[in-house]
Amino acid sequence: GVFINKIESQNNDYATINLSGNELTEQILIEVQGVLAGTNGVAVNIDITSFFLVVIEGSELIINEAIVYSIPKQNNINDIGTISMPTDSTSENKIASAAFSKGSLRIEIDSEFDLAITLNIQIPTITNSSYEYDTWEIDLPRKSSVDTIFSLVDKQLVLYNGDNFSEFLQSPQNVAYTYDIELESVNADTLGRTINASDNINISFSFYGDATDS
Repeated sequence: GVFINKIESQNNDYATINLSGNELTEQILIEVQGVLAGTNGVAVNIDITSFFLVVIEGSELIINEAIVYSIPKQNNINDIGTISMPTDSTSENKIASAAFSKGSLRIEIDSEFDLAITLNIQIPTITNSSYEYDTWEIDLPRKSSVDTIFSLVDKQLVLYNGDNFSEFLQSPQNVAYTYDIELESVNADTLGRTINASDNINISFSFYGDATDS
């Protein structure tokens, strides 16, 4: 705790508590003691509109774990990346585009967040016949895992869409993706949500032919 010495009328003072290594509880006890010296029978006028304020604020806080009851809407978590296509080291063959007669995209998500999330993923290199790509959406409850499979039948993989052969030979054999994660906002949750600085969301992608393919 902290103790602040006598504060004269119409003045203010402050004290600092170092919270490093301590737990900040749900309730903070503030005890104020006022003293009025004797006046030997002289009347003392007390202004009933008088008051005092106790202000508590934190600075440079790094919280490892907290229980929160309200969480405003947060900025989405965004990421971009690529998935390298498997290649045969003995072959110089490259793919410009290919049609899926069968195949699936598998997305596995493991969330440690005590918040529901919505994942939106786009893979611009996987399109329909009009070269339009989809946005796949996955909803995930609090602290849970999901394994979702999307069919790629009648889709096509387009890694190069030009007509320059030399340029094609230099083009990467990668499947690019982008995704964003929307976190649930919370308003006056009576039980509270536990938020930890080490909470992670792990996402993995894989492609396969059908259920019999390894």
